[in-house]
Parts: sequence; C-alpha cells; structure tokens
Amino acid sequence: MFSQLLKISYDNVLVKNRGFQVKEKRVKDKLEQIGETFLDGYHAVVEDPVNFKKKLEVFPLEFKGFAYEGAGMALKLLDFFYFNKGRFQDFAKHEGVTHSYMLHVGAGWSYAKLPMFPKRDFQKQHPIYKWLIVDGMGFYFGYFHWDKLKNGMKAPGKIKSGSYLENAFFQGVGRSLWFIFGANIEAVSATINSFPTNLHNDLWSGVGLASAYAGGLKHASYSDIRKLAGDNLAAYMQGVAFANTARIEASTPAAHTAITSLAMCNMNPVQISNLTHLSLEEAKKLNNQSPIYQNWRAILQQHLAKGVPVKCSQ
Repeated sequence: MFSQLLKISYDNVLVKNRGFQVKEKRVKDKLEQIGETFLDGYHAVVEDPVNFKKKLEVFPLEFKGFAYEGAGMALKLLDFFYFNKGRFQDFAKHEGVTHSYMLHVGAGWSYAKLPMFPKRDFQKQHPIYKWLIVDGMGFYFGYFHWDKLKNGMKAPGKIKSGSYLENAFFQGVGRSLWFIFGANIEAVSATINSFPTNLHNDLWSGVGLASAYAGGLKHASYSDIRKLAGDNLAAYMQGVAFANTARIEASTPAAHTAITSLAMCNMNPVQISNLTHLSLEEAKKLNNQSPIYQNWRAILQQHLAKGVPVKCSQ
C-alpha cells in the first residue's frame, strides 16, 4: 500500500505535458526515454527497497545512469519517510558506488520536495558529492517550474542566497535547460542571458554536462556553443568533463558523450577523465575556505581553458 502512494505517473515526463519547447522528434523521443528510465529506476526501489539492483542493471548502457538517478531519489525519499535509516548512503558507498554521481543527483529530487533544506542530513553526505544533491534540486525546480525561467528563476528560500548552495543549485538549473529547450543551444543561451551574470558559469556548466551525458546535440552546433558560451566556454567544457567521468566510472559509455568530448575539449573520454581526477587531487591540496567541489570545478576549468590534453596510454 505504501509503495502505491509513492508511485509517480509516467505522464509527468512526456514533453507535451511538460510544455517543453522541443522541435525535433529524435530529441523528444530521447528525452522522454530518459525520463521514463528515471522513473523505472525510481519505481524499482519503491516496489522492492531491498532487491532492486538487478532491475537497474537491465537497461542499455547509454540509459542505465538515469535508472540509478531515479533510484537515488527513491532511496533518499525512503530515508526521510523512515527517519534516516541510511538506505541511500549505504547503497551509494557500496553496491552503487560506481554510480555515485547519478545517485546523488537523484537524491536532490527528494530534497526538492521538502519544505525546508535538511541541513543535518546534508552534512552527513559525501563531502564532495553532496553538492550534486543540490545540483539535483536545481534540475528538479527547472524541470517542473520551467515557466519561471523566462524571468530569471530565483532559488527557493531554503537555498541561501550568496552561499555555494546557490551556485550548485543553478548548475542543476543549467542541466534542465537542455531538456526544456530540446537541445536548442540558441534558446538555452538566450535564457541563460536572462540570469544575473554571476550565475552564468554555473548555468553553462550544467548545460555542458547535460548535452554530453544526455545527448541530442547536432554536430553543427559545436561552433555555435563556442560563440554563445563566450567567456563561459571553460565552464561548458567542465560540464562535458564531468559527464565523461561519470560514464567512465560507471562503465556506461555512450558514443555521443565521447564525440562531444573530442569536439569541444580535444580529448577522448579517458584523457578528459584523467584530467578531471588530476584536478580533484589538486583541489584537495588547496587550503582555503571554499568547498573542495568548488575548487575542483575552478581548477578543471583552468586546465580545460589551456586546451592541452593530458598524456594517455589508450
């Protein structure tokens, strides 16, 4: 009975019901398949919170990460219902560890549904990946409240303005733009320009991640991205790097992710993943007041702006 109450209708991920501006059928079909896979992963956990992992492994590699994202939402939601029994953290640390990125982003959907930001739970999460939970919140608010984007969406009151929570939140909003505008980079860019300039880096980072991980980008659009991203091109490339790294760590490669990496960063997936990990190690050594995640993104962007691939044995 309880699992029935938590179920979510698949109608929620249909483009026509969301009102998204998706012009191409190929893009619409892909985005809807992503949404459906997310809900498949979510329902796998809701229906059987103990023996759900096998159901997550049946999806094609390109889409498997989205099933884990949905599972992350369900696990964290069950934690809240059962007063933090640790389902999410246990799975993220052990059986699902290679899918840490997508699990934490999915957990953000559960955070988005709470009336207050759960500070105590947030502090218990992975010191780096916890920021992806906030990213997930931003995606949720963009995806389900996209009509507010045209006026420059503001973070909800539970996200403290001026803190890094706000930056992480708008990285997720940036990811949502890729879905809302059906991979139309001109529309995405125009919407980003409606936001305060101090958020553009975060928004373009999210766009880069979504375009590389979800796909849908036309080859002819690469030059448009370079022109439209302008000073935030390194932020876009950093998002591409995160997408590649997430796929490599989870062994869920996708041709479109590799192509975007080569086209926009002049690196193959292994090279860009190596650079991502190198940047993280450099960030851990910095002794400042910024979150490691923030330093990680900044250092990686600096490396990518130089345009020099790291050495790779493959």
